[in-house]
Amino acid sequence: EIDTDFKLHASTKRHRLLHPLLLEDGSIITQSDSPLIRFNCKSELMWQSDLHYHHSNELDKDNNVVVSSKKYNSKLQKEFGTENFFIEDLIHMVDIKNGNIIYTKSIFDILRENDLYFLLDTEIYMEIDSRPWDVLHTNDLQPVLYDTNFFKKGDIFISARHISTVFLYRPSTNKIIWYSQGPWR
Repeated sequence: EIDTDFKLHASTKRHRLLHPLLLEDGSIITQSDSPLIRFNCKSELMWQSDLHYHHSNELDKDNNVVVSSKKYNSKLQKEFGTENFFIEDLIHMVDIKNGNIIYTKSIFDILRENDLYFLLDTEIYMEIDSRPWDVLHTNDLQPVLYDTNFFKKGDIFISARHISTVFLYRPSTNKIIWYSQGPWR
């Protein structure tokens, strides 16, 4: 179960600085399965975005933070037939100036809208891990910062640990440009 007692876990006295993103002005953007928080170089809170963020924090081409979050989703819980709860993974772009979310997209919706929902085959997944409530588990989002023949500035590489898959997603067109599943774990 996701513990969302942010007042307890995200206070300045208790917050663990995981996946810190150091900015040019000396401020840090961080989270630890908690709200996304920006501290200035004097450790004073500049802003806090109260979702359940996790894993990497990266700057995109427009100097926004690209970060993933997770939330309970009862509709997906019924769809996947889990007993207690189900975690949905989301992508966010957050304005570094004020912590406002300027873009959000469910990775489940991305897969469904790109006819790749079959990658969520829970029977295969259950053979290697017994957490049917956390099918994707987004570990990393890497924004593309320059154009090449294979990807464009603004694309995002997405790593989904529990289905051993890496995607190249283009938010501007809502298309998965490329993906590879396994043989890694």
